[in-house]
Amino acid sequence: MFNSAAPKEREDMGVETLIGSSTHVEGHLKVKGGLRVDGRVTGQLSVEGRCEVGADGYIEATVHATELTVAGRIAGDVEVAGRLHVLSTGAITGDVRTKVLVVEEGGTIEGKCSMGQAAPTAPARDGAAAEGAARVAVAETARS
Repeated sequence: MFNSAAPKEREDMGVETLIGSSTHVEGHLKVKGGLRVDGRVTGQLSVEGRCEVGADGYIEATVHATELTVAGRIAGDVEVAGRLHVLSTGAITGDVRTKVLVVEEGGTIEGKCSMGQAAPTAPARDGAAAEGAARVAVAETARS
């Protein structure tokens, strides 16, 4: 029923927890280590590690993560202590606070964006967000 190679493959990708495409998680989810979301998460998500939202993944929650890569959709505020990478299929609707931001051509963010300083591990109070200088790298897609 289970492929013995699957855990090793997930570990190699830095993914220790997987929310599959047929799974819907509600509430406050706290994860230490890598997380990949191919299903749906509703509520609040805190990841001490790398979080990946697959192309079919959907998060309707406040998200706190060390690193975040988005190929699917997030509806909610996002705080990333390190690097936020929005792929060409990714979309975030909500305010974003991150140290480093990369948005590929086609990726979208609808909301306020604060960059340049690491986001705190705890949710920031209103007005506490530090506005800093930042570099935004826009990755170009390969052209035929």
